[in-house]
Amino acid sequence: MGESSKYAAEMLKEDVNFRGGLQVGNKKYMLEFIYEDNEAKAESAVITALKLIEMDREGITILLVEQNANLALHIASRGYVLDTGAIAAHGTSEELLGNPEVKKAYLGAT
Repeated sequence: MGESSKYAAEMLKEDVNFRGGLQVGNKKYMLEFIYEDNEAKAESAVITALKLIEMDREGITILLVEQNANLALHIASRGYVLDTGAIAAHGTSEELLGNPEVKKAYLGAT
């Protein structure tokens, strides 16, 4: 993630938190971003994935933004696939991994 993207994300976070957090259902969550760079190396990606899995086990809600949809869906319990800023698909990870349209458009299946 580039510095300008981080800056924009931090501005968004400040705005959302100023308004009391992100509303999900009947609950509001304060945002905190943790930037992990897997350096495009398999070993770093595995270490990052294990950190996220441990945070999930500790009950910390995680919003994972990842370009590798296949990796993200194998870590997450639920997923939202965004396409040009709009939700293209959502559901449990199992549902999304099994969805033929998601497979073709985002997971590289033919």
